[in-house]
Amino acid sequence: MNVSSFDIFDTCLVRKCGTPENVFFILGKEILPTATERELMIFVRIRIESEREVRSHLGREVTLDEIYAEADFSCLTTLPNKLIMQQEIECEQQQWSPVITTLQLINQRRNEGDKIIFISDMYLPSSPIKEWLYQNSFFKEGDSIFISGEIGKTKYSGELYTYLADSLNLNFSQWNHWGDNKLSDCKRPKRHGIHSHLVNVSYTYYETYWRERLFCSKVQFNSICAGISRAIKASYEPSSTIDITVDVIAPLLCTYVYRVLKKAEKDQIKYLFFASRDAKILLAIAKEIHPFFPSIQNLQYFNVSRSALRQSSLEDIISYFKQIGLANKTDKVGIIDTGCSGNPGCTFERINNALVQNGYMAAKGYFIHYQNPRDKSIYWEFSESPLRYLTNLKSGELQQYHSSIIEGFFTMTTDVSLDKYERGKLIFKENDDTCCANKEAIVNLHFDICRHWIQYATQTQMLPYMDDICEQIAIPTFMDFCQHAPKHYAEALLNCEVDDKPLLLKLSFVHLIRILSGEKMSNFLIWKEGGMSLSLAGWIIKNIKKLQARI
Repeated sequence: MNVSSFDIFDTCLVRKCGTPENVFFILGKEILPTATERELMIFVRIRIESEREVRSHLGREVTLDEIYAEADFSCLTTLPNKLIMQQEIECEQQQWSPVITTLQLINQRRNEGDKIIFISDMYLPSSPIKEWLYQNSFFKEGDSIFISGEIGKTKYSGELYTYLADSLNLNFSQWNHWGDNKLSDCKRPKRHGIHSHLVNVSYTYYETYWRERLFCSKVQFNSICAGISRAIKASYEPSSTIDITVDVIAPLLCTYVYRVLKKAEKDQIKYLFFASRDAKILLAIAKEIHPFFPSIQNLQYFNVSRSALRQSSLEDIISYFKQIGLANKTDKVGIIDTGCSGNPGCTFERINNALVQNGYMAAKGYFIHYQNPRDKSIYWEFSESPLRYLTNLKSGELQQYHSSIIEGFFTMTTDVSLDKYERGKLIFKENDDTCCANKEAIVNLHFDICRHWIQYATQTQMLPYMDDICEQIAIPTFMDFCQHAPKHYAEALLNCEVDDKPLLLKLSFVHLIRILSGEKMSNFLIWKEGGMSLSLAGWIIKNIKKLQARI
């Protein structure tokens, strides 16, 4: 009989919060809702040290019952340990996310007639793990599950493999095993003649960047953000588009939207309007967290463009604004968009001029980027971030990054631009100013992943730390991406054009010669840093520019 066995954790499922320690932190937030950060850290330490002491004392894999028999949380709560233990199991289950590629492999092996076995070195009982595997289509009738804590034998020692062979009468030579640990899932089974397969669960560039290079507070939200990224990616086939959306786009847009809703609530905004096209994905994110901001009565998408405000009569503009509720004389309204120039003729200024001239309240503006601001009351996201992230920028570079990358790719939609307002209807342009291969699929992917990201952030108790995540993870990641553009991530933006010009392209030696001859890179591509990351010619150009800067 052919057998296929699978390690459970990090092979069949990943934790949204990243590590068991983060599970304990989330558990502490649930059972100690009014606890300080220090008290939460004490709870986590008690849980970790209890497991360590029991494991050291018994000299084997332990069970959750044995851990909680040792733990003493009396300094923090009067809840009985049995109840806390049950909540830990439920908390664990809520943090698990399926690995789609492993599920596909399991189904393939099952269809080929293999017996499927799930194994893990784990202190949790098998019943909740089996229940989750069954609910997510991993476990079928006839499959088996073995947890080291329950049988006292581990993969790490190799004894679990021998135990399974004896108990189930298995032939090592007909046995394939998949797992993520080089020792427990690869070397140990190979010693018995089992065909072992190492599952790659390594961290991506930015997951490593968060964990190793960014300083965060003692709440390990950088580790939890890495866990969220890994959990979302586990549901998709690997690609550069998935990685850039999960690691760069979603953290930036989701934390920005959260901060806007938080600020809008403080500003007593009743109606928040999302400008068409660029803010459509922001609206999708906002809908996920709107219940946390009940004072904001309504979130609404509205159609607007510079050309429509220029070409339409004031009467027609106000007619549309009254229709949707933007023209309001009693309640405060806000407009959220990705950016604004701050000049008198910009979209936001034109909207407010139309409103004020007709006796309505001016709208409050919320933007990721606001250039040349005169109105200090306008909320400009980057202005509130630590200046150290912006010190390397030259004049105009932030605007370039905003317009070319955020508008050109991060927030692109399949909606076409509004041409003008007419009484009772809207007139749209026939052509779009952005073009991208598989645009609709990429747009849908951006929306789905951003919604998942904010949902997972909610489930991992990260909403109270969104300001920190924005300043310490999202913005530094975005700025690093703009200025250094890791090749794997930049590849996702190939074949994307804005106003008939490539956002980036692979630079050839012909481009190198043109540049050395004095031609500006902006003549043939928008985002030069991205283009320089993709080819040898780009690497040469980058180093020439570094040399020029030194000189």
